[in-house]
Amino acid sequence: MTFLEQFKVSDTLVKFWSGFDLESILNHPKDGTSGYMVVLVESIKMEYLRYSRNLKIDQICSDKGERDFYKIIENIENDYVLIYQSRGEQNVILVDIIKDKFSKSQIW
Repeated sequence: MTFLEQFKVSDTLVKFWSGFDLESILNHPKDGTSGYMVVLVESIKMEYLRYSRNLKIDQICSDKGERDFYKIIENIENDYVLIYQSRGEQNVILVDIIKDKFSKSQIW
């Protein structure tokens, strides 16, 4: 994952990332101590293909069992992780929109 930018709203940190690292997403604290993790991915389908390829390599090299990517994504259950699908050139626009939404929701 590539760090894009961060800002604070009401003493809560909001960090924007481009790319996808399943372990980082799953390990993000659910209590808000690390703030919000906003992940911008180009395509969930592409991430699934990368995940499947890496999983097959891991299965050959170690004793890791198979994990269902879509089931994992559906069951993240972390209010501090937000995953958005966008194209690379749209990231700047999407970051601005999300920053605006965070700011407006804190005003009232």
